[in-house]
Amino acid sequence: MEQVIVNVLNNVDFESSLKDVCLKAKKENEKVCVLYLDCDDFEQLTAVYPEEMLELFLKETEETLINNLPVGSVCSRYGNDEFAVFVPSIRDLEQVRELSSQLLSKLSSKVMVKGKETDVSFSFGVSMNGKWDTEISLLYKSSVAMNDAKKKGRNQFSIYGE
Repeated sequence: MEQVIVNVLNNVDFESSLKDVCLKAKKENEKVCVLYLDCDDFEQLTAVYPEEMLELFLKETEETLINNLPVGSVCSRYGNDEFAVFVPSIRDLEQVRELSSQLLSKLSSKVMVKGKETDVSFSFGVSMNGKWDTEISLLYKSSVAMNDAKKKGRNQFSIYGE
């Protein structure tokens, strides 16, 4: 059987898979990392581009995530311009920082908006499971950290609790 490198799921299946991974991680004393990503200034793009082009941009973003996440990761388009990702069996915060930095550079791009080249970036939040975390608490913590990253100036990541 071929190993799935990165799985893309809908929200319900994503949360269900995350729940299973969290339970397994607790039993085996492993770490799980959850990332919650949001496209910075997406409203600016929606004001200029037709829906079909925006959808292509978001599909390309999904492909970029798929091609740059570790084997076994799971990705979901969680909202209009938001993505949720979990990475099972992550070693430590240093590995989380490395992955986050790599994703930031890969997701940055330029698009034309009203005849001007415009930078497109993402901000995201990261959480790692603790003793009492559930799939819902990890998603919540990642969302809080993502909002923190946006407040700090966008095009960056923030790790919950740091």
